[in-house]
Amino acid sequence: MDIKMKEEFLNYIRTAIAQTNFRLRGYVVNSNGIFYPQRSAYFTFKSFIDDYINGNTEPRWIVMPGLRGVGKTTLLAQLFLNVLHSPNIYKFYLSIDEVMKRFNASLWDVMEAYEYLLGIRLEQIDRKMFLFFDEVQYDPGWDSALKTFYDRTKNIFILCTGSSAMLLRKQISSDSARRAHFEELYPLSFSEYLKLKFKDKYSVENPGSDIRNAIFNANNSKDVFESLKSIEADVKKYWMNLDILEVNQFLKFGTIPFSLAIREEAVILNQLDHILQKIIYNDIPMISNFDKETLNKIYRLIYMLSDSSEISLTNLSRFLEISKDTVSLILKTLENAGLLYRIAPYGSHYKQVRKPFKYLFATPSFRYLLLCERESISSFDNFKGKLLEDVVGLYLRRILKNRSDFSLTYDSSQQGADFILKIKGKKIVVEVGYGEKRFKQVEFTLKRIKGDYGLLLSESQACEVGENMLNVPIHYFLLI
Repeated sequence: MDIKMKEEFLNYIRTAIAQTNFRLRGYVVNSNGIFYPQRSAYFTFKSFIDDYINGNTEPRWIVMPGLRGVGKTTLLAQLFLNVLHSPNIYKFYLSIDEVMKRFNASLWDVMEAYEYLLGIRLEQIDRKMFLFFDEVQYDPGWDSALKTFYDRTKNIFILCTGSSAMLLRKQISSDSARRAHFEELYPLSFSEYLKLKFKDKYSVENPGSDIRNAIFNANNSKDVFESLKSIEADVKKYWMNLDILEVNQFLKFGTIPFSLAIREEAVILNQLDHILQKIIYNDIPMISNFDKETLNKIYRLIYMLSDSSEISLTNLSRFLEISKDTVSLILKTLENAGLLYRIAPYGSHYKQVRKPFKYLFATPSFRYLLLCERESISSFDNFKGKLLEDVVGLYLRRILKNRSDFSLTYDSSQQGADFILKIKGKKIVVEVGYGEKRFKQVEFTLKRIKGDYGLLLSESQACEVGENMLNVPIHYFLLI
C-alpha cells in the first residue's frame, strides 16, 4: 500500500474496532431490541471459549465452516458480545470479505494495522486475545497468516468462518490443519427452528435424544418400537400446542435462520436466489476455474437436480452441451461449495462407479426455491417428499458426523430404499414415505442387503411395527 492508502486503511481498522459492538448488535437483536435466542451450536462454540479462558490451551484455533445463510455471522456476534465481556482481554472482529473488497488487504495487513493501533506486538501481549474473522476464504493466504498468529503467542484464540467445509479444507495446508479444529455449522434442526421462532413461548423439553437412541441403538424393529412407545407421552406433550403445519414451514424455509424474520414468502425466495447466485459466481470460482459460459450453466444444472435426486452424467452433459468430465467437476465443486452432498449407491466400489450418485441439497430451502420455478407455490404437496428427503439426509449427516463406525449409502435398484445406514456393524434401511406408505421399498432393500431392520418415515400419527420393519412418524424423527 502507498502511504495515503495505508493511512486510510488504518482509519478503517480504527473505526471498525470502535464500532464493532454497535455493528454486531444488529445481528443479535430484532427491530424491537429483543435479543435472539441462542441455537444449540452457540453452546458448543461457547464451551471452546470458556475452556480457553479457564486455562485449557487447546483447541484455540476454531474454524467454523457453513453454507451461506446458516447464521455464521450471527453466531459470531452472539459469542463476541455475550461471552467476551471481560475488560481484561483484547477482542477484535472483522469481515475479511469487506476488507478484500475495499482495500484488497490480506490478514497480514489487518494484523499489522491492529498491532500498530494497540502499540504492542503479539509476542508481548500479557492478556488473552480473541480474534474473530468472518469469511476468511476471500484471502487465499488465510491459513498461513492465522497459523503464524497462532504460533506467535499462547495468549491468542482464533475463531474464523468460511462458506463451506470442503472449500476451507481445500485451502488449508496440512501444517495448519494440525493446529485448527473444524466445527461445521449446519442448517437449523426442527427443534432449533421452534426455539428461534417462538423464543421463550416454547420451552417443552425435547425427547429427541431418547428418540435418537431408540432408532440407532436397537437390535431390531421390535426394540425400536418398544423404546418409542415408552416415550410416546413425551412426544405428544411436545407437539400438544404445535400446529402440524409448522413442519411445512420448516421444510420450506425453517432450516435457514434469516427467513424467520421475514413474513413475505416472495421476499425469502428472492433472498435465497441471491445467496444461490453468490455461491455460483463468488464461491465456485475460488474452487474451480470455470469460464463464464460454464458458470452460467451451473444454475441450469442445479435446476435439473432439484426435480430428481439421481440423474445420469450423460443426460446432464447432453442437456447442458458440455462434456461429462465438466459435469462431473461441476457436481464435485457444488459439493465443495456446500450446496449439495452426494450419497453413493450401496455395494462394492466397482458397483458404486457404475451406478449414479444421489445428490441431496444441504438445505431443502434451495430445492424449494428451484421447484417453485417449475410449479405454483400452492402445489407444495407435489414435492414435499423431496424436501423431506433432504431434511432426513441433513439429520443423518449432522447426528452421525463424528462416528467412525458410520456410513451412508442408498439402494440404486428401481424399487430400492432412500438410505442405508451402517452403524456399529448393523445395517438399517430408511425410506422417506411421504404420501402413500412404501413398506415395499424397505422390504425389498432389507432382503437384498440382508439388513438388520428397516424404518419407514411417514406422516402417520402412530408407530406401527411389522416383521423386521417399523413405521416411524416423521414428527418423531424431526425431534432427534
